[in-house]
Amino acid sequence: MKKIFLLVLLISIPIFCQCQENDNSSSKSNYIGFYGVGISTSIDRNADYLQKSEGRAFKEFSFDIYTTQGFTLYNRVILSAMFALEKQTGYHRLFLPMKGDIKYFFKPIDSEENVFFVYGNFGKSISLSPAFANGFSSAFGIGLFITGDFDEKLFVSLEIKNQQDVYNNKSYSFGSTGIKFGLSF
Repeated sequence: MKKIFLLVLLISIPIFCQCQENDNSSSKSNYIGFYGVGISTSIDRNADYLQKSEGRAFKEFSFDIYTTQGFTLYNRVILSAMFALEKQTGYHRLFLPMKGDIKYFFKPIDSEENVFFVYGNFGKSISLSPAFANGFSSAFGIGLFITGDFDEKLFVSLEIKNQQDVYNNKSYSFGSTGIKFGLSF
């Protein structure tokens, strides 16, 4: 029950903050959110074990949908919480990581120019059922915050990440590198 409440809370925070921001359009808020998708390919995997136990060729890709919601500090740092749904194509379980996330921008976030940033996040996967992994997840990357003539800003980033799972008394680790892109509001 606690896990379901936590998921509902994480989904409702962006909606609440967007409503608050629209009501107070005259004052600038330091709330910021990111919605995005990611595609990765493995650099370190448990291919031999999975190929033998599941009897299939193992090609590892990871797809994820995620959101981060947080606050800006000093117009260059973002502290936020990240929630994602990730799937490794060669693995039979889903990853539902909830992570702390920090981003550092090399120029002010509200700059009229495109801004490079670096980020890192880490946390634990939520195991709602046997279909979900239970382990640690972390990622580090570099990205570009793209400004333009639109309300939301676009971003693209390259990252390296590691996910872990403990299943049937065996530990699995999935390292991958990939690209993420999305919108910021």
